[in-house]
Amino acid sequence: MTPDALDPPPPAARLAVTVRLAGHGDVPALQRIEAEAAAVFAPSDLPPALAQPMDAAELERLVAGGLVWVAQDEHGAALGFVACETVGRALHVAEMDVVPGAARRGIGSALLRQAIDHAEGADTLDVVTLTTFRHLPWNAPFYGRHGFRPLAAGGGFEHLSAALARERTRGLKNRVAMARKAG
Repeated sequence: MTPDALDPPPPAARLAVTVRLAGHGDVPALQRIEAEAAAVFAPSDLPPALAQPMDAAELERLVAGGLVWVAQDEHGAALGFVACETVGRALHVAEMDVVPGAARRGIGSALLRQAIDHAEGADTLDVVTLTTFRHLPWNAPFYGRHGFRPLAAGGGFEHLSAALARERTRGLKNRVAMARKAG
């Protein structure tokens, strides 16, 4: 995940983007964005074998759920996306990426705001959850600035405990589960 880094840029440096619901035709662009974003991670954080984008079938499933949003510039170029799914009364952020050339320009914040706004407007959702790297400034600290708090061992959310266990099995370290109330 590569949203905004620790210090947001001055407003003049922010990019004007439109956040829209993703369609099935966006899947190749989502894979490209995810691959580009993965390239900024050190191999010690994201081993090359794990730096591959989600397969098209998984992205198609998420898009079909109606909870994937794309940020595009004024020319229609996709610069980032957030892919979510509902798990019980939680909106879970499964993936969020911004192309490195557009990082630190407000795109990650706009995408995350879209997900939070969706959760806040849904009577069936109480919380927004995710897993991320604890130590990278564009990960846990970024989410912390948006009201997310770290949870010990999944914080009682079964899906977060399972996600952390899967991530450990895949060789990911320094991971943390985070959540914020919806509303």
